[in-house]
Amino acid sequence: MTQEAAKVSRIQSFFAALTGWRVPALSFAAGAVAALGYAPLFLFPAYVLGIVVLIWLLDAAAQSPRRARAFFGRAWFWGLGHCLVGMYWIASPFMVDPQSWGLLWAIPSTLLFAGGLGVFWGLGGL
Repeated sequence: MTQEAAKVSRIQSFFAALTGWRVPALSFAAGAVAALGYAPLFLFPAYVLGIVVLIWLLDAAAQSPRRARAFFGRAWFWGLGHCLVGMYWIASPFMVDPQSWGLLWAIPSTLLFAGGLGVFWGLGGL
C-alpha cells in the first residue's frame, strides 16, 4: 500500500469511527467554517475545507445501518452551521428597536431560518 492510500484509509477510518454527538458537532462545525468563505472574510480555503469534511462525513454515512437518516442528518447539521454563520445578519432588523424586540425574536428567527435552509442541504445529502 502506498503512502497516499494509507493517508486516505486513516481519514476514512477516522470519520467512520465517529459516533454519538461527535457526528452532528463536526458536521455543524464544518458548515460554520465553510461560511467563512463568504463576505466579509472571503476565506476560500475555509469553504473548501468545510465542503471536503462534508463529503468525508457523507462517505462514512454510507456504512451506517440507517443510511438515509445518516445522510440527511449529517448534511442538515452541516447546512444549519453554514446558514447560521452565513446568515447572522437576519437578526439585524430586530435590533432596530431592541427594547421592543431584542433577543426575544432575533435568536429564534435566525435559528428557524437557518434550520429551514438546512433542510435543503439535508435533502441534497440524502
